[in-house]
Amino acid sequence: MDKLKIKRKLKSSKGFSLLETLVALIIVLLVASCVTIGISASNRVYKRSLFVSESDLTASTIDIGLSDVLRYAYDINCADDTNTVSSFSNKNYSIEDGHFVIKQGFLYINTTGEPDDKIGDYLKPLIGGSTYTASKMTDFQLNYNDGEFTGSYTLQSKMYSDLSKTFTFSFRTIS
Repeated sequence: MDKLKIKRKLKSSKGFSLLETLVALIIVLLVASCVTIGISASNRVYKRSLFVSESDLTASTIDIGLSDVLRYAYDINCADDTNTVSSFSNKNYSIEDGHFVIKQGFLYINTTGEPDDKIGDYLKPLIGGSTYTASKMTDFQLNYNDGEFTGSYTLQSKMYSDLSKTFTFSFRTIS
């Protein structure tokens, strides 16, 4: 008798049909894909906002360094009609006929007319390397006209090459 009761109970109990199970599975997969897309989008926004805030801080430090060097510059030579600075001097920084150069993603001051190919005694970093935590400099332009330096530089993320930001600056000479 016990076997008969068990068989009746099994026949009378209803479970989910195959169609109901598939519909539930599809709903769960749709929800999971929406969550994945949302996480991916928020991750992109986070990376971009982190780069923007860090590059703004780095740019502020670079601008202070540029200001210190350029405000007291003298003997400023421009390459041609474009007003692009080819050399300048600054006795406070022991610069004679120096100029800026980018090496390995960092901005250096070439303190003499020596070639730019080696980092040595004449090639000094504008700011400490630890300032460039998540970015590197990829472009630098410096112009001079009527007592004013103007220019721009681009900072690019070290991890994500598609993230970059260009900054401009302007400083009047004091000397």
